[in-house]
Amino acid sequence: MADFDLLQSTSTLPLFVCLPADGFRFLFVSEAARAAFGHSREALMRLRHRQDAHFPLPTIDEYWHRLLQNEAVRIETRLGTENGHSASVTIRFERLIHADQAFLLGHFCEPVQPPAIEQQLAEARLTAERALQVRDRFLTHMSHELRTPLSGIIGLSHLARDTESLILARDYFRQIHHSGERLLTTLSDILDFCQIETGTMMLHPVSFNPGALIQEIIQVVKTEALDKRLTLLIRVEPELPAYLIGDAQRLRQVLLNLVGNAVKFTPQGEVSVEIEQERHQPDGQIWIRFSVSDSGTGIHPDDHARLFQAFEQLDPSDNRHHQGSGLGLALAWHLVKLMGGDGIELTSVPGQGSTFSLVLPFELATISILRQYDIQIVDAVPLSGLNILIVEDNEINHRIARAMMEKAGATVSLAQNGAVAVEMLKQAAPNTWDVVLMDIQMPVMDGYTATRQIRQDLKLSDVPVIAVTAHAMSTDRQACLEAGMNAHISKPINQKLLISTILHSLPHKSDILLAAPQPGDDPALQLATLINMNRTFQESIPHLSAALTSLGNDEQLYIKLTRLFVAQHADDLRQLERCLTEGNHAEADMLSHTLKELSHTLGLFPLHEAVTQLHFRIHSHPDEWPEAELAQVHTEMQATLRALRQLLLGLPG
Repeated sequence: MADFDLLQSTSTLPLFVCLPADGFRFLFVSEAARAAFGHSREALMRLRHRQDAHFPLPTIDEYWHRLLQNEAVRIETRLGTENGHSASVTIRFERLIHADQAFLLGHFCEPVQPPAIEQQLAEARLTAERALQVRDRFLTHMSHELRTPLSGIIGLSHLARDTESLILARDYFRQIHHSGERLLTTLSDILDFCQIETGTMMLHPVSFNPGALIQEIIQVVKTEALDKRLTLLIRVEPELPAYLIGDAQRLRQVLLNLVGNAVKFTPQGEVSVEIEQERHQPDGQIWIRFSVSDSGTGIHPDDHARLFQAFEQLDPSDNRHHQGSGLGLALAWHLVKLMGGDGIELTSVPGQGSTFSLVLPFELATISILRQYDIQIVDAVPLSGLNILIVEDNEINHRIARAMMEKAGATVSLAQNGAVAVEMLKQAAPNTWDVVLMDIQMPVMDGYTATRQIRQDLKLSDVPVIAVTAHAMSTDRQACLEAGMNAHISKPINQKLLISTILHSLPHKSDILLAAPQPGDDPALQLATLINMNRTFQESIPHLSAALTSLGNDEQLYIKLTRLFVAQHADDLRQLERCLTEGNHAEADMLSHTLKELSHTLGLFPLHEAVTQLHFRIHSHPDEWPEAELAQVHTEMQATLRALRQLLLGLPG
């Protein structure tokens, strides 16, 4: 168990801890003790005394009875292992009392105990008691963190149901939504920490704009900061690349925790976020430093190490001012390590504020690298024309999924469980449904069984089946894939991710690259994605990064200039030909010069090169008709305008 990590890390002894009140269930077994028992740790944790024939200590209740009259009991016995062998062992038992509950501490030892081992055992006993205290504090905090939002959701739901005021009802629903988000955050933290401890958490690199990511985080904490009259500052190094390749979701999770804490624990003053390039390696890897500083209360040096331990809080009291699970910073520290960093650095002076810093490696988001990432961009009704079968037994969940799919343009059918879905697919004409969204845990027939029947019995190997389920562990995802599903989406459903996954699963939709983003999306990120994932855009706008750098990485300005170019300069070539025909070389020179500069500024290098040749020809041979150069400019101009018009259709107006 996670609460006994401290015991595991500080003791090399063959120790184990049992809970007598629950059939002497093993709460903790060190690796050395596991080897002595000859069973796997997982097998030991499942066993109960007098319930399982393989329980390794069948007379443990007798030892426990003797412990009620003694401080310690030493016994000699023989242990059987899973492979049928047995060994003679000596075990010392002690009784621990914590929070009015009794625990059994066992230690494999030699018949004569050396004094040094006795000392180690005493230290281990204290460590075990502390592990139990940590566990109790964690369970108490978790109970509070889960019950508080649940109570809010239940209570506010009753109020919303009974009120006749639309204004009050909306306020209740807003508070219900807030409570739900708080509950989801707590559950996500617990799940993420479990995945890290078991080594099952995976990174998912994508292209992202670091500046835009920081802006998203600031938007999340802005309301609380304004309420406290705090100043929020963002400092981004001008030379920082506009787009990077990395796990943007996990980076956002880490930085949101740090920025959120900074706002939470800063009563007045400012909170700043700084991004700067640390180093650039020859292999193209770039290291970026992220720093979050505040003018808050600061943290005493003695508390620095404890701050990043799981389930620890600097103020563990029941009346503390700020709530939380105690997992946030520990989880953030582990995520930074997982992403290739060295953890989180803390510089703090009590009364003067704190700075949390982390340095992470990324790849530059060049076109060649972006092609490796299957970034899916879709239009305003991206699922238009698709027929989707939703297999879901929960009414609320199927309403949510139906609303999302119908809003995206799909036609939706519903099956209440796996058996109904299999029968519907069996009776329907071929290609009736383009995609099946499959829940896992359902009555009558679960999603795994239904998918196997769809693949094996109905021979429908081409119909994409996507798991949409609350089973969110990596092992669940693997089980879905082994059952024959194409992908796995965890609940609560992220609409954009679900739509992207659906499109990715459809071979005939894999070339959909025209986007009409939702309100609030980052147009710069969409811009880079559109250009880098479409061959037409790549040929006409191959140097977006250089263009953005020349504009100070101002993506909004680039978009405005692009719109102006299409609106005001689409007719430049016809005007230039007219000037040359009339012998007005001065105006022709001015037009070609303007077109040359604009195409360079916007990164339209094929057009820029063609216009440069035309401009040179007009200067060097003013009396000759530049037929070849005009033809080349005409070709590149038409291709560029087609690409830009298609591109601008996918960006906010």
